[in-house]
Amino acid sequence: MLSITLAGACHRADEAQAPVQAAPVRTSPLPEAATPSAPQSLLSPTTVKLALPTIDLNYLLPLSVAQAQGFFTEERIEAQWQQMVSTVAIPALLNREVDLAPGGTVVTAAAQGAPLRAVFFPYNTSTFQFSVDPRRVREPRDLVDQTVGIASVRSSQEIATRLILRSLGVDPLAVKYLPLGGEHNRVAAMLSGQIVASANNPNVAVELRRQGFSIIANSATVFPVPWSGYGTHLSYIQEHGPTLRAWMRAMIRALQFVRQNPATAAENAARALDMDPTIVQESLPLLLETMYPEDPGGFTETGMLELIRVLREDEPGMREAPIDEVADVMPLREAQRSLGVYCRGGYKC
Repeated sequence: MLSITLAGACHRADEAQAPVQAAPVRTSPLPEAATPSAPQSLLSPTTVKLALPTIDLNYLLPLSVAQAQGFFTEERIEAQWQQMVSTVAIPALLNREVDLAPGGTVVTAAAQGAPLRAVFFPYNTSTFQFSVDPRRVREPRDLVDQTVGIASVRSSQEIATRLILRSLGVDPLAVKYLPLGGEHNRVAAMLSGQIVASANNPNVAVELRRQGFSIIANSATVFPVPWSGYGTHLSYIQEHGPTLRAWMRAMIRALQFVRQNPATAAENAARALDMDPTIVQESLPLLLETMYPEDPGGFTETGMLELIRVLREDEPGMREAPIDEVADVMPLREAQRSLGVYCRGGYKC
């Protein structure tokens, strides 16, 4: 029987502060009505319900662009999203109460036998930026015996923090870790001097940089796993394939738009998040580095195998499942081809 301890590594970092359904449901604008003689199926968009672990720039960047630029409307999709912790999102996905849920958590559940598959990842590596207080950390060895903020024990953010420390030549066991929950708590701890360093997503790292903190490393090279993705139920792939591919086409176009029109994309995301547009603009280059232009929405075999390995370390009872038992790239490949995108370097390209 599937355990309810399916909080997979990816994005569990910020769930400590996330209420089950704290964020209001947001929807894309409805398309204009067709002519009265058109079939009802053409008049109304199809709703796609998404459960997000956090309402942050990583997730909202492609979603907000697809909405603001009319890509969802053109695909007759009404995207609705709400914040939902993974321990709730997976049962909701299994019960078909939502259509898409966090990709990393879906991989964990699928490896434990759930009829779920990861299907779409906007980023091909993790995006944490390691910020330090330059007054107390002038070089990496100054981190020894200091207190570093983490989200929670065994979270993806803690894993990334330890890997970053090791890459800096610092023994991960030589620092003190303080679990603080979400990013806002870690920012407050940095500002108060309670901690000297913390790994955060790009927009938070940029905010800290404006407060005088320095970014000295990132997790992209040391934690190269598919990131901020989505998974769904096998029956949804089988029964609602056209809808899934339509949603994917809108998201693929959004990722392409972000690369080609970063300033406008930043405005779209800032408006959706009620965030300072200049912070989003400064954050975008850090996210663009993690987007694979030749396989938008996809992942590499190496990256997915690394994700499975990391999740197995976090969940000792998780079996070593092959990629095709935890992910399905066929809907993505079909969506890409319909847009004239022929991937290179990704899994099953």
